Amino acid sequence: MVDVQQRLKAIWEFLGNEFPVSRDADPAGEHEIHSKRFEDLDDDIQEQLQGYELNIVELEESEDQEIQEMFTRLQNGVPLNAAERRNAISGAVRDFVSHIANQDLDEDEMDPEMREYQRAILQGTLSLTSQNVRRDFLMKDLLASMPTLNALDEQRQFTHEQRLVIYRKSNGKCINPNDNSDCVGDCTWDNFQADHIIPYSAGGKTAVDNGQLLCPSCNLKKSDTQ
Repeated sequence: MVDVQQRLKAIWEFLGNEFPVSRDADPAGEHEIHSKRFEDLDDDIQEQLQGYELNIVELEESEDQEIQEMFTRLQNGVPLNAAERRNAISGAVRDFVSHIANQDLDEDEMDPEMREYQRAILQGTLSLTSQNVRRDFLMKDLLASMPTLNALDEQRQFTHEQRLVIYRKSNGKCINPNDNSDCVGDCTWDNFQADHIIPYSAGGKTAVDNGQLLCPSCNLKKSDTQ
């Protein structure tokens, strides 16, 4: 469904007697309907609601990306709030967030981090503190659900000591991994690059056993090929 998920859900829930008509609702013809659930409405009003026809446009052969873009464009007119937008977009992350947010646990039995997360929700969604607490909690649970994901090393650059070990292991010679014709071969201490064998962006650790000596030319060529 590209649009109106929130409206359809409200219709189904009202027909299921999950909430009443608002207290300030105007009469429907001669019938008072304010504060009434569906089962409390007059029979002819119930029949009108159940017999109402909805116009539906069916999309065929549409890619998920096209549907997402169409939904976004539709909401640019009269936008939903942030929670409604998240709930209307399908996907595992939406279901995960909904599951976490709807946990109904005794606070004394609740995990301390879950307790802090629910308190952050109750405090509101606009404060920076609330956003940070919710982000950190969801990120931790998301990473725990993907144990094979390699998190980036907190250390991006090799230290002076690590560079010294890498330089001495290679005797100051560039390993020239891509047969670069412009490789300078022997490198001076102030003219070499300590490079990640497994790229940092792919989860490679900033450690001596994942380091290699490259001259500036070979390091540049390696970057161009990745």
